[in-house]
Formats: sequence, structure tokens, C-alpha cells
Amino acid sequence: MQNNIALFGGAFDPFHNGHQYIINQLKLLNFKKIILVPTGVSAFNKNLTEARHRINMINAATKDVEVSNYEVNKLNQITFSIDTIKYYLKTYPQLVLVIGEDCFYSFNRWKDWKKIIELVKIIVIKRKSDIDDFLRIAKTKKIDVVKNFKEFQSQQDNCLYYHDGDGYDASSSEIKKLIKNQRIEDVQNLVSDDVLHYITKNKLYI
Repeated sequence: MQNNIALFGGAFDPFHNGHQYIINQLKLLNFKKIILVPTGVSAFNKNLTEARHRINMINAATKDVEVSNYEVNKLNQITFSIDTIKYYLKTYPQLVLVIGEDCFYSFNRWKDWKKIIELVKIIVIKRKSDIDDFLRIAKTKKIDVVKNFKEFQSQQDNCLYYHDGDGYDASSSEIKKLIKNQRIEDVQNLVSDDVLHYITKNKLYI
């Protein structure tokens, strides 16, 4: 999608191989630009690591993406995806929102989630699930899913596409728990060497 811009938000606390997998899939889909938006103040009351550490971990792990300060610069304000989307649509009218499958399952808890569907196309990247499971859950949310990427590209109306593939099996909460329990050897397969070095050097999550 050479004329489209992918907007991928999240806490990235820490940035892990699942996040990198999503970025790699977007590159395979030929997105012109990938913008990562680290969460500022969580709408779900998550206690997040200082933004500079999360941004540094992203920069240590991946290249060829743009890291946005839009949300983290909103000091002490809860940041909502709907506002970030509206902000970036002013510059990129062909914006595509990217969501990891695990986040999609709580999508109906997002502020103005139905409005988001009206504003942008959405790609959901498979985690470790089955498309039939995903479609069943999407149906309960009354969300129509396009199964073919070329159809997704050509659709004039906004729609949602489920990107199947190998999937990923890493979560930030699991990684933090392993580090707290001093199981560093189990973290090595879940984050890049550079991220693990940064976590260790700065004594994060202990």
C-alpha cells in the first residue's frame, strides 16, 4: 500500500518481538510510512514506564519507522486513540490504523470505537489464534471483515482486514513478570538483544 500510512499505537512497555513482527508484516504489505505512537497517559490506568525509556527501546530495536511524541507530549492528559487518529488524518488522509489481535479483543472499550471505524481503515495483525475465532468475535462486535488484502486496498469505504500469517507470541506483561522473577534467559527469545541490554543497563522492571 504505497500511498498509505500505517499508524501503530501502544504502550511498548517494553518493545518486544511481537511489535517487531507487526512492523515486519506492514513492510511486507508495502506501507509507505509506519508511525509508532507510544501511549502517553493510559486510558486504562496502566502504570507505564517513563516515556523516554520506552522510546529509547523502540529506537534501539527497529529502524525505518517514525516514532511519534504526539501522545507522550500531552503531559498528565489521558490520550485516546480517536484524538491521535484525527490529528494524523489532517496530514495523512489515507491513514490505516494497525491493531495487534490481542488489543482488538478489547477494541469496544476504546473511546468512540465505532467512530474510529468510520474514520479509518483498520488492519488487525494475527497473534496466535485462528481466523475463525477472530471472525466469531468480530461478528459479536458487529464489525464487517474483509478477508482479501487486495479487496481491502480497493475498498472505497472504510473496512477491517485480518492479516493472517505466522502470528506472534510475546506480551509485555509476561516479559515484565519474567524480569521481576529474574528469569532473564526466558526473556532473550521475546525481545531483541539491544532491548534486553537497555532493560538491564537501566534496571527496568525489577
